[in-house]
Parts: sequence; structure tokens; C-alpha cells
Amino acid sequence: MKGKGLSLSKSKKRVLSLISIPFIFYIPITLIFNITIYIDVAKIVAIMALFFIVIIAMILYKKQAFSNRNSGLGRRQNKFGSLNRKFKKKIVKKNY
Repeated sequence: MKGKGLSLSKSKKRVLSLISIPFIFYIPITLIFNITIYIDVAKIVAIMALFFIVIIAMILYKKQAFSNRNSGLGRRQNKFGSLNRKFKKKIVKKNY
């Protein structure tokens, strides 16, 4: 549970950073030009942000599903040591 929570918070941070980047780029451009352009750009940015969120969410869900289905592959690829430690602890507890 703790691991999942951490991963979610990291993904949220990534999403926030992705959303903030277009705003940082567009706001100065709009300030240089008229306010009328700003409204259109804001709409475009909002649509872009929504698309980014949807894509990232899909990728995250796919990753979670993949790890749940074939956990063995995930163990070999990603965090080998930490998972092994967890399993060793579990085995020790079962033996006693």
C-alpha cells in the first residue's frame, strides 16, 4: 500500500509539471500580444492539459495492470533487491 501511494504522488507531480510547462511558455507570449489571443490560448492550453492527463493516466493504469498480471517479469526488470528482501522476510516469518 505504501509503495502504491508513493508512486501515485510521483505521477501527480509529473502531471503537474507537464501542465505547468505550457502555461509558463504561453503566458509571456500572451502578455506581449493582446488579451484577445490570451483567451484562445488558454482554451488551447486547457485542452492540451486534459489530453496530457488522459494519456498519462492511461499509461499508469496499463503499467499497474501489467505488473499485476505478470509480477515475475516486473520483479526481474525493476526493483529486484527490494522485492527479494520483502519475500525473504515473509519466508522467514512463515518458517517460525
